[in-house]
Amino acid sequence: MFKHYQQDSFCYKNKALKLGIAKKIHKKHKLKPGDVFGKLTLVESVTQKRYGYNGIYWLCMCECGETKVVYQYDLICKKVQSCACLKKLFSEENIDSKSNKNLYKLWHGIKLRCYNKKAIDYKRYGGRGIKMHKEWIDNSAKFIIDIKNSIGPRPQDKTLDRIDNSGNYEPGNLRWATNEEQKLNSSSTTLSEDEIRKIRAKYESRNMQKDIAKEYNMSTNQIWMIINKISWSDVV
Repeated sequence: MFKHYQQDSFCYKNKALKLGIAKKIHKKHKLKPGDVFGKLTLVESVTQKRYGYNGIYWLCMCECGETKVVYQYDLICKKVQSCACLKKLFSEENIDSKSNKNLYKLWHGIKLRCYNKKAIDYKRYGGRGIKMHKEWIDNSAKFIIDIKNSIGPRPQDKTLDRIDNSGNYEPGNLRWATNEEQKLNSSSTTLSEDEIRKIRAKYESRNMQKDIAKEYNMSTNQIWMIINKISWSDVV
């Protein structure tokens, strides 16, 4: 597993301090090809002049396929995390800029409640073992692109919902849902194993999914997942 770096406490914007601080950072962090910074993967180290001195740079491969030479200090301080495709994603010129920023807020909120034990909702999510798709944890841009390609931009008056309420935030288990739909979705976690068997038996007896959903105060999508053993797959 390649190492993902967090922002260093030495990172300052003052150019007068930058050279001395950069030298300390370079000594502290021993980077190697394959290390990952945002969307950039290190390929090889190169030496270039910076402020009249030899600086440590890295040739990087971006997830979008482009290459970029980046100053090591800027990588460690998270000043540069892509070849520029991330900047374009959130730029005002991008017609989807507002949509992307809203999705970024969703990504940040999911990450908090799944992994930050101090978060208000952690017990209901991370505390229950709910996780985020591993390719999204440190890559908000991939989360945004995958969501828009799979379930589309966020519709008005809808929020992101897990289809299987006991499942993770991952591809195939997400949809846009109203508050009412989300309330119905949460009810599936209170079912007993006997009720799950009865639901499947009713369907095999040619009861309509919508009628079963109404009886159990659930959505037809939940019933479909139970019938096809996508959820409650351990109940035979």
